[in-house]
Amino acid sequence: MEKNFTPRNFFEEVVTKEREDSWKYGGRTVMGDAKKPEEKNRQLSLWD
Repeated sequence: MEKNFTPRNFFEEVVTKEREDSWKYGGRTVMGDAKKPEEKNRQLSLWD
C-alpha cells in the first residue's frame, strides 16, 4: 500500500469542507454551536 501512496496537498480544501458541513452533524467551535454557512450565490432581498 505504501509503495503506491502519493501524498497530495489539499489540507485547506479538507478544512473548508469540514467547516461547511460541521453544522449538519452537531459540530461545535470555540464560539459555540457551528452554524450553517451563508450561501455564496444567494440573491439579496430588498429588505435584508
